[in-house]
Amino acid sequence: MSKVIRGRGTHAALLAVAVSAAGLAFPATAVAAGCAEGEWTAKFYADASFGGTPKKTACDKAIGENYGSGAPAAGLPKNDFGVRWSMTRDFGSGGPFSFKASAQDVVRVYLDGDRKINISGDASSTRSKTVNLIVPKGKHTLRVDFMALTGKANVSFTYPPRTSASVDKVKPLAPAAPAATYDTGTSKTALSWAKNAELDLAGYRVYRNGKLVSGSAPLTRPAFTDSTPATGSAYAYTVKAVDKAGNASAVSKAAKVTSADRTAPAVPSGVRVAYSEFTRAATVTWDAVAASDLAGYAVYRPGENDTWIRVGGETPVTGTSTLDFGAGSNFTYAVVAVDKAGNASARSSTAGATPDIPLLTPIGLAKTESAEGVALRWIDNGVRGTSYNVYRTADNLSSDVTWTRIGTVSRFPTFKDTTGVAGQRYAYVVTATDGLGNEGEASAWVQGAKTP
Repeated sequence: MSKVIRGRGTHAALLAVAVSAAGLAFPATAVAAGCAEGEWTAKFYADASFGGTPKKTACDKAIGENYGSGAPAAGLPKNDFGVRWSMTRDFGSGGPFSFKASAQDVVRVYLDGDRKINISGDASSTRSKTVNLIVPKGKHTLRVDFMALTGKANVSFTYPPRTSASVDKVKPLAPAAPAATYDTGTSKTALSWAKNAELDLAGYRVYRNGKLVSGSAPLTRPAFTDSTPATGSAYAYTVKAVDKAGNASAVSKAAKVTSADRTAPAVPSGVRVAYSEFTRAATVTWDAVAASDLAGYAVYRPGENDTWIRVGGETPVTGTSTLDFGAGSNFTYAVVAVDKAGNASARSSTAGATPDIPLLTPIGLAKTESAEGVALRWIDNGVRGTSYNVYRTADNLSSDVTWTRIGTVSRFPTFKDTTGVAGQRYAYVVTATDGLGNEGEASAWVQGAKTP
Protein backbone atom coordinates (compact mmCIF):
# COMPACT_ATOMS: atom_id res chain seq x y z
CA MET A 1 0.00 0.00 0.00
CA SER A 2 1.43 3.42 -0.99
CA LYS A 3 1.79 6.26 1.44
CA VAL A 4 -0.27 9.42 1.30
CA ILE A 5 1.96 12.25 0.11
CA ARG A 6 1.14 15.81 1.07
CA GLY A 7 1.93 18.83 -1.03
CA ARG A 8 1.53 19.90 -4.62
CA GLY A 9 3.49 17.19 -6.40
CA THR A 10 2.55 16.18 -9.90
CA HIS A 11 0.83 12.90 -10.62
CA ALA A 12 4.10 11.47 -12.01
CA ALA A 13 6.02 12.48 -8.91
CA LEU A 14 3.44 10.97 -6.62
CA LEU A 15 3.51 7.77 -8.64
CA ALA A 16 7.32 7.58 -8.38
CA VAL A 17 7.20 8.03 -4.61
CA ALA A 18 4.48 5.45 -4.30
CA VAL A 19 6.51 2.91 -6.30
CA SER A 20 9.63 3.52 -4.24
CA ALA A 21 7.67 3.30 -0.99
CA ALA A 22 6.45 -0.08 -2.11
CA GLY A 23 10.08 -1.25 -2.17
CA LEU A 24 10.72 -1.28 -5.94
CA ALA A 25 14.17 0.00 -6.91
CA PHE A 26 14.89 2.16 -9.91
CA PRO A 27 17.39 0.78 -12.43
CA ALA A 28 21.03 1.68 -11.70
CA THR A 29 22.46 4.53 -13.76
CA ALA A 30 25.77 3.96 -15.56
CA VAL A 31 28.70 6.29 -14.95
CA ALA A 32 28.74 9.11 -17.51
CA ALA A 33 31.85 9.71 -19.51
CA GLY A 34 33.91 12.65 -18.30
CA CYS A 35 33.59 12.25 -14.54
CA ALA A 36 36.75 11.27 -12.72
CA GLU A 37 37.16 8.14 -10.62
CA GLY A 38 35.30 8.70 -7.36
CA GLU A 39 33.15 11.56 -8.70
CA TRP A 40 29.37 11.49 -8.97
CA THR A 41 27.51 11.89 -12.23
CA ALA A 42 24.59 14.17 -11.33
CA LYS A 43 21.52 14.32 -13.56
CA PHE A 44 18.82 16.94 -12.98
CA TYR A 45 15.19 16.23 -13.99
CA ALA A 46 12.25 18.59 -14.29
CA ASP A 47 10.01 16.24 -12.32
CA ALA A 48 10.44 14.02 -9.29
CA SER A 49 9.82 10.87 -11.30
CA PHE A 50 13.14 11.24 -13.20
CA GLY A 51 11.24 11.06 -16.47
CA GLY A 52 12.34 12.42 -19.79
CA THR A 53 15.71 13.85 -20.72
CA PRO A 54 17.82 15.37 -17.94
CA LYS A 55 17.90 19.18 -18.09
CA LYS A 56 21.50 19.14 -16.88
CA THR A 57 24.32 16.66 -16.28
CA ALA A 58 27.32 17.52 -14.10
CA CYS A 59 30.14 15.94 -12.11
CA ASP A 60 30.05 16.34 -8.34
CA LYS A 61 32.88 15.47 -5.99
CA ALA A 62 30.42 15.17 -3.11
CA ILE A 63 26.69 15.18 -2.39
CA GLY A 64 25.92 18.00 -0.02
CA GLU A 65 23.32 20.35 -1.41
CA ASN A 66 21.05 22.99 0.10
CA TYR A 67 18.76 24.27 -2.60
CA GLY A 68 16.58 26.28 -0.24
CA SER A 69 13.32 27.27 -1.90
CA GLY A 70 14.85 27.84 -5.34
CA ALA A 71 15.48 25.74 -8.39
CA PRO A 72 18.76 23.76 -8.46
CA ALA A 73 19.52 24.68 -12.10
CA ALA A 74 18.19 26.67 -15.00
CA GLY A 75 15.16 25.09 -16.61
CA LEU A 76 14.09 23.27 -13.44
CA PRO A 77 11.08 24.09 -11.26
CA LYS A 78 11.38 25.14 -7.63
CA ASN A 79 9.27 22.15 -6.57
CA ASP A 80 8.79 18.63 -7.86
CA PHE A 81 12.25 18.14 -9.38
CA GLY A 82 14.63 15.21 -9.09
CA VAL A 83 18.36 14.79 -8.93
CA ARG A 84 20.00 11.40 -9.45
CA TRP A 85 23.65 10.85 -8.57
CA SER A 86 25.45 7.70 -9.58
CA MET A 87 28.98 6.32 -9.75
CA THR A 88 30.69 3.01 -10.26
CA ARG A 89 33.95 2.66 -8.41
CA ASP A 90 36.40 0.08 -7.15
CA PHE A 91 36.20 -0.57 -3.41
CA GLY A 92 39.38 -2.67 -3.37
CA SER A 93 39.05 -5.31 -0.66
CA GLY A 94 35.74 -3.83 0.51
CA GLY A 95 34.91 -3.95 4.20
CA PRO A 96 32.68 -2.13 6.71
CA PHE A 97 31.15 1.21 5.66
CA SER A 98 28.66 3.71 7.07
CA PHE A 99 26.09 4.97 4.58
CA LYS A 100 24.81 8.32 5.91
CA ALA A 101 21.98 10.20 4.20
CA SER A 102 20.09 13.38 5.14
CA ALA A 103 17.24 15.16 3.34
CA GLN A 104 14.27 17.47 3.75
CA ASP A 105 12.15 15.48 1.33
CA VAL A 106 12.70 12.06 -0.26
CA VAL A 107 16.14 10.41 -0.62
CA ARG A 108 16.93 6.81 -1.41
CA VAL A 109 20.34 5.18 -1.60
CA TYR A 110 21.14 2.08 -3.65
CA LEU A 111 24.15 -0.23 -3.75
CA ASP A 112 24.24 -2.28 -6.94
CA GLY A 113 20.50 -1.64 -7.33
CA ASP A 114 19.63 -2.76 -3.79
CA ARG A 115 18.07 -0.04 -1.67
CA LYS A 116 19.96 0.56 1.58
CA ILE A 117 18.44 3.86 2.80
CA ASN A 118 14.89 5.21 2.40
CA ILE A 119 13.84 8.59 3.77
CA SER A 120 10.35 9.36 2.44
CA GLY A 121 7.79 12.16 2.60
CA ASP A 122 7.62 15.92 2.32
CA ALA A 123 8.99 17.33 5.58
CA SER A 124 9.63 20.76 7.04
CA SER A 125 12.90 19.69 8.71
CA THR A 126 15.96 17.62 7.79
CA ARG A 127 15.89 13.93 8.62
CA SER A 128 18.93 11.62 8.69
CA LYS A 129 19.64 7.92 8.62
CA THR A 130 22.83 5.86 8.96
CA VAL A 131 23.22 2.25 7.89
CA ASN A 132 26.35 0.21 8.65
CA LEU A 133 27.04 -2.48 6.07
CA ILE A 134 29.76 -4.57 4.49
CA VAL A 135 30.68 -3.73 0.91
CA PRO A 136 32.18 -6.72 -0.94
CA LYS A 137 35.51 -6.32 -2.70
CA GLY A 138 35.72 -5.09 -6.24
CA LYS A 139 33.67 -2.61 -8.28
CA HIS A 140 30.17 -1.51 -7.22
CA THR A 141 27.58 1.04 -8.30
CA LEU A 142 26.19 3.64 -5.90
CA ARG A 143 23.06 5.63 -6.70
CA VAL A 144 21.36 8.37 -4.76
CA ASP A 145 17.86 9.52 -5.81
CA PHE A 146 16.62 12.80 -4.38
CA MET A 147 13.05 13.95 -4.99
CA ALA A 148 12.25 17.53 -4.00
CA LEU A 149 8.53 17.93 -3.36
CA THR A 150 7.53 21.32 -1.94
CA GLY A 151 9.18 24.04 0.06
CA LYS A 152 12.83 24.02 0.99
CA ALA A 153 15.07 21.25 -0.27
CA ASN A 154 18.42 19.87 0.91
CA VAL A 155 20.22 16.56 0.60
CA SER A 156 23.55 14.99 1.61
CA PHE A 157 25.12 11.56 1.43
CA THR A 158 28.46 10.16 2.55
CA TYR A 159 29.79 6.62 2.73
CA PRO A 160 32.93 6.68 4.91
CA PRO A 161 34.72 3.42 5.75
CA ARG A 162 34.64 2.32 9.35
CA THR A 163 38.27 2.29 10.43
CA SER A 164 38.11 1.11 14.03
CA ALA A 165 40.39 -1.87 14.58
CA SER A 166 37.60 -3.58 16.51
CA VAL A 167 35.27 -3.31 13.50
CA ASP A 168 37.48 -3.54 10.41
CA LYS A 169 39.10 -6.96 10.09
CA VAL A 170 39.39 -6.87 6.29
CA LYS A 171 42.93 -6.75 4.91
CA PRO A 172 43.67 -4.56 1.89
CA LEU A 173 44.42 -6.26 -1.39
CA ALA A 174 48.08 -6.83 -2.19
CA PRO A 175 49.46 -4.00 -4.35
CA ALA A 176 49.52 -4.91 -8.03
CA ALA A 177 52.00 -4.45 -10.88
CA PRO A 178 55.17 -3.60 -8.93
CA ALA A 179 58.01 -2.39 -11.16
CA ALA A 180 61.63 -1.58 -10.36
CA THR A 181 64.23 0.38 -12.31
CA TYR A 182 67.86 0.32 -11.13
CA ASP A 183 70.23 3.22 -11.85
CA THR A 184 73.82 1.96 -12.07
CA GLY A 185 75.15 5.50 -11.74
CA THR A 186 73.46 6.29 -8.42
CA SER A 187 72.94 2.74 -7.12
CA LYS A 188 69.29 3.64 -6.50
CA THR A 189 66.18 1.66 -7.38
CA ALA A 190 62.99 3.51 -8.37
CA LEU A 191 59.90 1.49 -7.47
CA SER A 192 56.29 1.99 -8.50
CA TRP A 193 53.07 -0.01 -8.31
CA ALA A 194 49.36 0.38 -9.02
CA LYS A 195 47.42 2.49 -6.56
CA ASN A 196 45.18 0.49 -4.23
CA ALA A 197 41.45 1.20 -4.43
CA GLU A 198 40.65 0.80 -0.71
CA LEU A 199 38.95 3.89 0.70
CA ASP A 200 40.46 3.32 4.13
CA LEU A 201 44.03 2.98 2.87
CA ALA A 202 46.71 4.36 5.18
CA GLY A 203 49.58 3.70 2.77
CA TYR A 204 52.26 1.24 1.73
CA ARG A 205 55.37 -0.45 3.07
CA VAL A 206 58.28 -1.52 0.85
CA TYR A 207 60.53 -4.49 1.59
CA ARG A 208 63.92 -5.45 0.15
CA ASN A 209 64.54 -9.19 0.42
CA GLY A 210 61.90 -9.27 3.16
CA LYS A 211 63.36 -6.39 5.18
CA LEU A 212 61.38 -3.16 5.61
CA VAL A 213 63.23 -0.31 3.88
CA SER A 214 60.55 2.39 3.54
CA GLY A 215 60.49 3.47 7.19
CA SER A 216 57.97 3.00 9.98
CA ALA A 217 55.35 5.42 8.58
CA PRO A 218 53.37 4.08 5.61
CA LEU A 219 54.07 5.71 2.25
CA THR A 220 51.17 7.77 0.97
CA ARG A 221 52.12 7.47 -2.71
CA PRO A 222 52.59 4.29 -4.80
CA ALA A 223 56.26 5.00 -5.40
CA PHE A 224 59.55 4.74 -3.51
CA THR A 225 63.26 5.14 -4.24
CA ASP A 226 65.68 2.88 -2.38
CA SER A 227 69.44 3.12 -2.00
CA THR A 228 70.19 -0.45 -3.04
CA PRO A 229 73.36 -1.94 -1.53
CA ALA A 230 76.02 -1.92 -4.26
CA THR A 231 77.10 -5.50 -3.72
CA GLY A 232 76.44 -6.97 -7.17
CA SER A 233 73.70 -9.13 -5.66
CA ALA A 234 70.12 -9.67 -6.79
CA TYR A 235 67.42 -8.01 -4.69
CA ALA A 236 63.67 -8.66 -4.64
CA TYR A 237 61.37 -5.77 -3.74
CA THR A 238 57.83 -6.39 -2.47
CA VAL A 239 55.08 -4.06 -1.24
CA LYS A 240 52.31 -4.32 1.36
CA ALA A 241 49.26 -2.11 1.67
CA VAL A 242 48.13 -1.00 5.16
CA ASP A 243 44.70 0.35 6.09
CA LYS A 244 43.73 2.78 8.83
CA ALA A 245 42.67 -0.05 11.13
CA GLY A 246 46.20 -1.47 10.97
CA ASN A 247 45.39 -4.40 8.69
CA ALA A 248 48.23 -5.26 6.31
CA SER A 249 47.83 -6.96 2.97
CA ALA A 250 49.71 -9.94 1.68
CA VAL A 251 52.96 -9.08 -0.08
CA SER A 252 52.86 -8.11 -3.72
CA LYS A 253 54.68 -9.97 -6.43
CA ALA A 254 58.42 -9.28 -6.40
CA ALA A 255 60.16 -6.75 -8.61
CA LYS A 256 63.81 -7.78 -8.96
CA VAL A 257 67.01 -5.88 -9.70
CA THR A 258 70.71 -6.73 -9.65
CA SER A 259 72.87 -3.99 -8.22
CA ALA A 260 76.26 -2.85 -9.39
CA ASP A 261 79.14 -4.20 -7.32
CA ARG A 262 80.94 -1.39 -5.55
CA THR A 263 81.46 -3.16 -2.24
CA ALA A 264 84.99 -4.23 -1.44
CA PRO A 265 85.76 -7.49 0.36
CA ALA A 266 86.72 -7.50 4.02
CA VAL A 267 90.26 -6.55 5.01
CA PRO A 268 92.52 -9.62 5.31
CA SER A 269 93.74 -10.47 8.78
CA GLY A 270 96.28 -12.77 10.37
CA VAL A 271 99.15 -11.70 8.11
CA ARG A 272 102.38 -13.52 8.96
CA VAL A 273 105.85 -13.35 7.41
CA ALA A 274 108.65 -15.90 7.57
CA TYR A 275 112.13 -15.57 6.06
CA SER A 276 114.55 -18.18 4.82
CA GLU A 277 118.27 -17.43 4.89
CA PHE A 278 118.76 -20.48 2.69
CA THR A 279 116.36 -19.49 -0.15
CA ARG A 280 116.63 -15.73 0.45
CA ALA A 281 112.82 -15.59 0.18
CA ALA A 282 110.04 -14.34 2.41
CA THR A 283 106.89 -16.40 2.79
CA VAL A 284 103.79 -14.27 3.42
CA THR A 285 100.65 -16.01 4.70
CA TRP A 286 97.24 -14.71 5.82
CA ASP A 287 93.77 -15.85 6.80
CA ALA A 288 91.20 -16.39 4.04
CA VAL A 289 88.52 -13.73 3.47
CA ALA A 290 84.94 -14.98 3.12
CA ALA A 291 83.49 -13.46 -0.06
CA SER A 292 81.45 -15.25 -2.73
CA ASP A 293 82.92 -13.08 -5.49
CA LEU A 294 86.52 -13.10 -4.27
CA ALA A 295 89.08 -12.97 -7.08
CA GLY A 296 92.12 -13.25 -4.80
CA TYR A 297 94.69 -11.15 -3.00
CA ALA A 298 97.34 -8.57 -3.74
CA VAL A 299 100.47 -8.55 -1.58
CA TYR A 300 102.48 -5.37 -1.06
CA ARG A 301 105.74 -4.34 0.56
CA PRO A 302 106.85 -0.76 1.27
CA GLY A 303 108.80 1.13 -1.37
CA GLU A 304 110.45 4.51 -1.29
CA ASN A 305 108.70 7.72 -0.26
CA ASP A 306 105.74 6.01 1.39
CA THR A 307 104.87 4.03 -1.74
CA TRP A 308 103.88 0.38 -1.84
CA ILE A 309 105.23 -2.19 -4.31
CA ARG A 310 102.99 -5.04 -5.43
CA VAL A 311 104.62 -8.45 -5.16
CA GLY A 312 104.28 -10.99 -7.95
CA GLY A 313 102.62 -8.91 -10.68
CA GLU A 314 99.04 -7.80 -11.28
CA THR A 315 97.36 -11.20 -11.21
CA PRO A 316 95.67 -11.79 -7.83
CA VAL A 317 97.01 -14.57 -5.63
CA THR A 318 94.28 -17.18 -5.34
CA GLY A 319 95.63 -18.92 -2.25
CA THR A 320 96.54 -17.57 1.16
CA SER A 321 100.34 -17.45 0.80
CA THR A 322 103.01 -16.24 -1.58
CA LEU A 323 106.80 -16.18 -1.87
CA ASP A 324 108.79 -12.99 -2.38
CA PHE A 325 112.39 -13.29 -3.56
CA GLY A 326 112.98 -9.63 -4.29
CA ALA A 327 112.56 -7.89 -0.97
CA GLY A 328 116.22 -7.19 -0.35
CA SER A 329 116.45 -6.27 3.33
CA ASN A 330 112.87 -5.04 3.87
CA PHE A 331 110.54 -7.85 4.91
CA THR A 332 107.39 -5.93 5.89
CA TYR A 333 104.16 -6.80 4.05
CA ALA A 334 100.47 -5.96 3.84
CA VAL A 335 97.68 -7.83 2.01
CA VAL A 336 94.63 -6.55 0.10
CA ALA A 337 91.57 -8.62 -0.89
CA VAL A 338 90.20 -8.09 -4.43
CA ASP A 339 86.81 -9.18 -5.81
CA LYS A 340 85.85 -10.10 -9.37
CA ALA A 341 84.45 -6.62 -10.02
CA GLY A 342 87.84 -5.10 -9.21
CA ASN A 343 86.89 -3.72 -5.78
CA ALA A 344 89.84 -3.80 -3.39
CA SER A 345 89.78 -3.78 0.38
CA ALA A 346 91.91 -1.53 2.50
CA ARG A 347 95.41 -2.82 3.28
CA SER A 348 95.73 -5.20 6.15
CA SER A 349 97.83 -4.50 9.18
CA THR A 350 101.49 -4.92 8.34
CA ALA A 351 103.59 -7.86 9.43
CA GLY A 352 107.32 -8.35 9.08
CA ALA A 353 110.29 -10.61 9.49
CA THR A 354 114.01 -10.01 9.57
CA PRO A 355 116.74 -11.93 7.70
CA ASP A 356 118.83 -11.87 10.86
CA ILE A 357 117.31 -15.14 12.06
CA PRO A 358 118.85 -16.37 15.34
CA LEU A 359 119.20 -19.94 14.06
CA LEU A 360 122.57 -21.66 14.01
CA THR A 361 123.58 -23.60 10.92
CA PRO A 362 123.53 -27.41 11.29
CA ILE A 363 127.04 -28.92 11.20
CA GLY A 364 128.63 -32.29 10.69
CA LEU A 365 126.30 -33.47 7.93
CA ALA A 366 127.29 -37.02 6.90
CA LYS A 367 125.73 -39.78 4.87
CA THR A 368 125.56 -43.56 4.63
CA GLU A 369 124.64 -45.22 1.34
CA SER A 370 122.72 -48.49 1.00
CA ALA A 371 120.22 -50.23 -1.23
CA GLU A 372 117.46 -48.72 0.92
CA GLY A 373 118.59 -45.17 0.27
CA VAL A 374 120.83 -42.42 1.64
CA ALA A 375 120.84 -42.04 5.43
CA LEU A 376 121.78 -38.57 6.66
CA ARG A 377 122.93 -37.50 10.11
CA TRP A 378 124.21 -34.27 11.58
CA ILE A 379 125.07 -32.74 14.91
CA ASP A 380 122.33 -31.15 17.02
CA ASN A 381 124.39 -28.17 18.04
CA GLY A 382 121.74 -26.18 19.89
CA VAL A 383 120.36 -24.40 16.85
CA ARG A 384 117.44 -23.04 18.94
CA GLY A 385 115.12 -24.34 16.24
CA THR A 386 112.24 -26.76 16.52
CA SER A 387 112.80 -28.78 13.34
CA TYR A 388 115.07 -29.35 10.32
CA ASN A 389 114.37 -29.14 6.61
CA VAL A 390 116.19 -31.57 4.32
CA TYR A 391 116.88 -30.60 0.67
CA ARG A 392 118.43 -32.42 -2.26
CA THR A 393 119.37 -31.64 -5.86
CA ALA A 394 120.64 -33.56 -8.88
CA ASP A 395 122.02 -30.36 -10.43
CA ASN A 396 125.67 -29.66 -11.03
CA LEU A 397 126.78 -27.71 -7.98
CA SER A 398 129.04 -25.54 -10.09
CA SER A 399 126.02 -23.90 -11.79
CA ASP A 400 122.63 -22.52 -10.67
CA VAL A 401 121.02 -25.08 -8.40
CA THR A 402 117.38 -25.86 -7.73
CA TRP A 403 116.95 -27.42 -4.33
CA THR A 404 113.90 -29.52 -3.52
CA ARG A 405 112.76 -30.03 0.04
CA ILE A 406 112.23 -33.73 0.57
CA GLY A 407 111.38 -33.79 4.26
CA THR A 408 111.14 -32.14 7.65
CA VAL A 409 112.16 -33.79 10.90
CA SER A 410 111.83 -32.66 14.47
CA ARG A 411 114.68 -32.42 16.96
CA PHE A 412 116.22 -35.77 16.04
CA PRO A 413 119.09 -35.00 13.59
CA THR A 414 118.63 -37.93 11.21
CA PHE A 415 116.80 -38.53 7.93
CA LYS A 416 116.72 -41.31 5.31
CA ASP A 417 116.04 -40.55 1.64
CA THR A 418 114.47 -43.66 0.13
CA THR A 419 112.96 -41.94 -2.90
CA GLY A 420 116.04 -41.38 -5.00
CA VAL A 421 116.82 -43.22 -8.21
CA ALA A 422 119.29 -46.05 -7.61
CA GLY A 423 122.73 -45.07 -8.83
CA GLN A 424 121.78 -41.39 -9.18
CA ARG A 425 123.99 -39.18 -7.05
CA TYR A 426 122.33 -36.31 -5.21
CA ALA A 427 123.64 -33.43 -3.13
CA TYR A 428 122.01 -32.87 0.26
CA VAL A 429 121.85 -29.93 2.71
CA VAL A 430 119.99 -29.38 6.00
CA THR A 431 118.54 -26.16 7.48
CA ALA A 432 117.15 -25.35 10.92
CA THR A 433 113.67 -23.83 11.36
CA ASP A 434 111.96 -22.18 14.33
CA GLY A 435 108.38 -23.43 13.89
CA LEU A 436 107.18 -20.04 12.66
CA GLY A 437 108.42 -20.59 9.12
CA ASN A 438 111.76 -18.82 9.54
CA GLU A 439 114.70 -20.78 8.25
CA GLY A 440 118.46 -20.49 8.77
CA GLU A 441 121.42 -20.99 6.47
CA ALA A 442 122.05 -24.39 4.93
CA SER A 443 124.68 -26.78 6.18
CA ALA A 444 127.61 -27.85 4.10
CA TRP A 445 126.49 -30.28 1.41
CA VAL A 446 127.20 -33.95 1.07
CA GLN A 447 126.63 -36.26 -1.88
CA GLY A 448 125.20 -39.74 -1.86
CA ALA A 449 123.24 -42.30 -3.88
CA LYS A 450 121.01 -45.29 -3.32
CA THR A 451 123.14 -48.28 -4.25
CA PRO A 452 121.84 -50.52 -7.07
